Amino acid sequence: MTDVQALRDARAARKAELRAKRDEQEARDLEAIDALEVEHGDDSIDASLRVKAWRAGLPFMLAARRANPNEVKRYQARVRPNKQGDAPDTAAAAIEAGKSCMVYPPRDSELRSELETLGDGIFAALGVAAINLASVEAEAEGKE
Repeated sequence: MTDVQALRDARAARKAELRAKRDEQEARDLEAIDALEVEHGDDSIDASLRVKAWRAGLPFMLAARRANPNEVKRYQARVRPNKQGDAPDTAAAAIEAGKSCMVYPPRDSELRSELETLGDGIFAALGVAAINLASVEAEAEGKE
């Protein structure tokens, strides 16, 4: 018979250690993102995305900057049906915007390389966030 309490204790200890490592990474992420918000402006950065399947070596927090007008036009062109009426690849458009607008983790960093092992979904979410930031700015300026 296995000692259930010993297993529970070992599991709790493992999870506490993982939580402590994640908290350390979150602190590093917050420091870097705060500097980006100071540089670009708080309203120009979306840092609301978190890596759900976090593990050591990955960032916990992600940040995208507001898409610039050219990036918005490119995104909008890619999400429209073509002249033949074929459905657009909206996921590819969002991924492209996300990879272009992601500011944390920075391009060419080890954290970013590790993040890319998770697939493109995270970049799609960042792309949508970047386009949304641009939309909010356009609405505020009365351009939409």
